[in-house]
Amino acid sequence: MQVCLRLFQNDESGNLMHLLKAEFIMVSRDPLDGTKKVRVHGLTALTPDEADTINRTKEHFRKMGDSANRQLTSEEFRLIHDMYSELVGRSMKSEMWMHKTNLSVTEICFPEYQNMYGKIFGGFLMRKALELAHTNAKLYCKGRVAIRSMDQIEFQKPVEIGHVLHFDSMVTYTEGKYIQVKVAATISDQHKLPELAKLNNPTLGEEARVNTNVFNFTMESVENPSVLRVVPKHYVHTTSYLEGRRLLNNTLKRIV
Repeated sequence: MQVCLRLFQNDESGNLMHLLKAEFIMVSRDPLDGTKKVRVHGLTALTPDEADTINRTKEHFRKMGDSANRQLTSEEFRLIHDMYSELVGRSMKSEMWMHKTNLSVTEICFPEYQNMYGKIFGGFLMRKALELAHTNAKLYCKGRVAIRSMDQIEFQKPVEIGHVLHFDSMVTYTEGKYIQVKVAATISDQHKLPELAKLNNPTLGEEARVNTNVFNFTMESVENPSVLRVVPKHYVHTTSYLEGRRLLNNTLKRIV
């Protein structure tokens, strides 16, 4: 099911201001077994406005499940080609390599942040991701920043009590005063760590990491109107760059 939330507040003149819009996609769980899904009752539209809302939501679901929307277009391939052609043979003065914007934080998950199913509360994960993205954007533009959008947040796997939780952030795209930041959350699989201990490899258990969440944030530089352009040096970061470009362009369409 999709749940839409809008937040309004009266300004000093008493006029109602639209501050926030959020869309949540929920999956209903069996109250006796949290690992099982249960069917949700359907909705019936009684007015044309309600029918339009339901149709738009169905279209939203269809686009999310369509893999063709995630494939690169010829325009995006040309964009990457032109960008590298421009960078060849000159020094990086107004650009920064994407992999150098990485900022990470690691912590242990304690019972105080558990939900009714004994898992780590999703709101806690979102807050930690936002704090890291805000810090990364602030360091990147070297000034104060404000959040403008949270997009494409994915909960791929639940996080358990006692898990070692990692957050890795990276600036994926910039345009003018806007900065797109991606945060990926992973856990260290407790079942794989004993096996790695027997191998005695000189690592911090990176091989046992499992992806759990993805967060995307659009930040605005408040003090510096023009920030450095971020560019991918490695092919593996090209997809993140183009995804960040799509997300930032969608955000600008909504807020401008």
